[in-house]
Amino acid sequence: MSKLIIIAVGAFSLATASHAQTAISDLWRVEASGGYTLLKAEGGGRSVDLDALTARIGARHGRHLGLEVEGSLGVDQANVGGIKVKLDAQTAVYAVGYLPVTRNAELFGRLGFGAAKLKGWSNGVKASDSHSTWNVGVGGQYHLDAHNGVRLEYTRLNSFNGGNLDTVSASYVYSF
Repeated sequence: MSKLIIIAVGAFSLATASHAQTAISDLWRVEASGGYTLLKAEGGGRSVDLDALTARIGARHGRHLGLEVEGSLGVDQANVGGIKVKLDAQTAVYAVGYLPVTRNAELFGRLGFGAAKLKGWSNGVKASDSHSTWNVGVGGQYHLDAHNGVRLEYTRLNSFNGGNLDTVSASYVYSF
């Protein structure tokens, strides 16, 4: 009799754990994306166009809410008044709201905080400038299948100490 109780409790535990895992996976989904970002930095009456590689990882709760962490590294430099300028790095964290449009397409808006570091040099003299930012963006995603998709977005990074970065990004998205 005690063996039967142990087997029954074990079977119940496995069924409950399996159901709990399904419930958690139904509520949360992880997405990762990588792509190319065009940036326009403005400040001090000047602007500069830069390019970056961007990676994101996010967790979605249901169909409408999510969180994202993003990082970008500059891949080129520009010349502004004889000074070479490059995006060193940009990082941010976002709260994201999603609006499904069709079964495979959705729009999203995101709001977050981040940091951007630009560096410049001329005639052997180097300098860098870091900015804490509050960010707002909109975009869309199209899911090609259950795991693969594409994403296009616009985000504005507003510096707390003046200036801003406007970004347009195209990315490949993988849903786990």
